[in-house]
This record gives sequence, C-alpha cells and structure tokens, in this order.
Amino acid sequence: MREKDAIEELLVWKEKFLQELSIRKMSKNTILLCDRESERFIEFCRESELQRIEDIDSNFMRLYFFDVKEKFQNKNCREISTNSMNIAISRIRVFFDFISENHDNFLDLTKCFKKIKTVNVQKEIKRFSQKENEKILSSINALKKILIGQKPRTLQNLRMLFAISILYYGGLRSAEVLNLRKKDFFEQENENQLFFVLKIMGKGNKYREVPILHSYLSDFERLLKPLQEDERVFPFTYRALRKGVEKFEINAGISKLGNHSFRHNLATNLVGKNVNMQVISEILGHSNILTTTRFYSRVSLGHKMKALTLK
Repeated sequence: MREKDAIEELLVWKEKFLQELSIRKMSKNTILLCDRESERFIEFCRESELQRIEDIDSNFMRLYFFDVKEKFQNKNCREISTNSMNIAISRIRVFFDFISENHDNFLDLTKCFKKIKTVNVQKEIKRFSQKENEKILSSINALKKILIGQKPRTLQNLRMLFAISILYYGGLRSAEVLNLRKKDFFEQENENQLFFVLKIMGKGNKYREVPILHSYLSDFERLLKPLQEDERVFPFTYRALRKGVEKFEINAGISKLGNHSFRHNLATNLVGKNVNMQVISEILGHSNILTTTRFYSRVSLGHKMKALTLK
C-alpha cells in the first residue's frame, strides 16, 4: 500500500480537524472559517509541490503567510490588516496543534510557529454612544407595544425582538442566543427583584448563568409557553439574526455595528458603573479575566469626561 502524499494526508487531517470542532460544538461560522483557512493552506502546499508534511518548517510557513498577504493585496488593492493576519496565523496554529496531538509518529508541527508571532493590537472596541443606548431602549419598548397584540403570523418579528433584547441585556454571543432552549430559562428572586436566569453553554462547553431583570423580558413569555422543554426558542439561522439586528439598527437610527457590539456595549456599560471585572468576566463567559481586562479596562471618553466634571 503506497504512502499518501502530503496533499492527501493534509486533506484527511482537515476532515478530522473539522469533525473535532463539530464534536466540541464550535459554531458553524467558526468551523466554516477554519475550513477555509486550512483549505487555503493546503492549496499553497499544492502550488509549492510539497512532498511530505514532515517538510513543513518555519521557513515554509513564512512563505505561506507572505503568500496570504500578497494575494490579499492583489485582490483588494490594499494591505491585509494586522488583525486579519493574526487570525490567519491563529487558525493554522490550531490546525497544526490538532495534527501534532494526534499524529501516530509524534510529528510536531507546532515548532513551525516559534519564529512566527501574532502582533498584539489594542483595537478600540466598537460601542454605542449614550444617545444610541437611549434609542435602543426606546426602539425595543416601542416595538414590543406594536408586536405584543398582533396575530400569531407576526410572532417571528416578536421572536427576533426577543433575541435582540437578550443580546442587549445579557451580552450573549449570537451562537449562545440561537442555542437557547425553553429549559434554559428559569425565574429567580434576589433582593426583592425577580430575574430570568439563562443557563448558557458557551465556548469550550463551559456553562454559566446570566441573569436578566424579569421586567426586561416578561412581555416575551408568550413565546416560551407553547414550547417543549428541549425546543429551541429561536429557530432561525445566524444569517437571519444578523439581518434582523441590521434592520433593527437602521430603524432605531443607530450605528450599524452588528450582533457582537451589543455584547461589547453591555461590558462597557458595566465598566462605567464600576462593576467588578471578575463579575463582568463571569457574565460574558470569558475563560480568563485577563481577556476581559484587555478588552474593557479602557473606559469610554464619555465616562472620562463625567469623572472629571467638577461640581
């Protein structure tokens, strides 16, 4: 039986890698992007006429990432951003980690990255202004009044508003919202205030509980009542949710920042209220508080001006 050539072997590893991501319940979007990145690398190996995966070394990887930069520039007439380059490096590194951990002959591809480092970029987090926060709240409340009394055929619009409300008040990731079942909602009282507590299975199959004031979501209870305990509350796709958020942002007259910005917005608002960083980290489901601190330790200009207002 002949040995597989490098391309055949990499294709087999790619399929196993994607299956592993699926087993670990990574989002469909994450799996798709990892698929594209590993396929782009395999195509480069094909063009380079790579004979054995054992021949992949740091020099080969430098050539690959140079090729990524060059092809991006030729296609888009501009240089690839540092952040996009970091993401490309990280995805191939994860792919190589998987191969190294599972290779029968103890092949270690991780050493290829010893001289290839991602660049730490401190990006300004996209967030809504105070006026935009007011518009969001106003739009949620106005839409609820319109949709609550309407007939069942319009429940899809009410369901979309329910999902957007959870993004805004709970700071969940889009995939976490879309995976919510009826059984993930329960009520709990604390200091004479009633909360909906959402049981979330986040990244890396890590479980957390996110409380949202009952009054914020009580108008949506009619959507939960007819469901079976294990039935999805939001039976639509990530693309549908993204389009629903975009439509909401346009109608509310706010910046089109996308789904994830509701999460950034909640964290920024909590920082502005001097909420303990550990509490914010728990709410967001970060695996390490350093992640929370890195992204949200810088307060907004508005909070700085408020703090320095002398009275």
